[in-house]
Amino acid sequence: MILTYLLKSTKDSSYYVGITSDINRRLDEHNSGKLKTTSSKRPWILAFIREHKDYTEARKHEKWLKKKNRQYKDKLAQLAPPIPAHSGRGKGRRFKSSSGLQMKKIIKFILPQLKYFFLNPFWTSWINIVILVISLALNGLIWYLYLGKYHEIINLTPIGYSSGVLLLNLFLAAVIYPKQKMISFIFLGTSLLIEIFILFLIKISFYLGAF
Repeated sequence: MILTYLLKSTKDSSYYVGITSDINRRLDEHNSGKLKTTSSKRPWILAFIREHKDYTEARKHEKWLKKKNRQYKDKLAQLAPPIPAHSGRGKGRRFKSSSGLQMKKIIKFILPQLKYFFLNPFWTSWINIVILVISLALNGLIWYLYLGKYHEIINLTPIGYSSGVLLLNLFLAAVIYPKQKMISFIFLGTSLLIEIFILFLIKISFYLGAF
């Protein structure tokens, strides 16, 4: 695995671009003073890193990145939180792969969204909660009837449609309009009516044939 990396000096905030196959060893060299080109600006932190399939590709990216101005490198460094470089004696945090960094970024993005979803005014309306619980229960019953008894005589499309509408209306009520209780009530009420209608069609189809 060949990597291009961008280091940032904590001494004067300057940048250094390089390539390596062992980022931990390379950070040791930069921060231990073994490299004259960077020894005067220690310590360095790892601001950005990218994996490449081969040395040629990595070298092209290194030359391209070196030509970029400081403003571009500042923006590039903001894509991922800087990782403190460990000392030359092997202490400190070790480098994590780019996939690990991406996963960490995804988790950091998702957690606030989940917090907002569950801790907003929508969940303080007991009427909306009751409607939602009933709608979910009816939707579960519909799928139970379809999978257990009526899958041979009932079309899957309206059942899938009812589930999709329920999820969409929940998103609109709890995320887009959480403070608009009446609008949330309308969305969830619509879902409830659809679930009741689909359940009614299932019962009718048992007597009249498939729909």
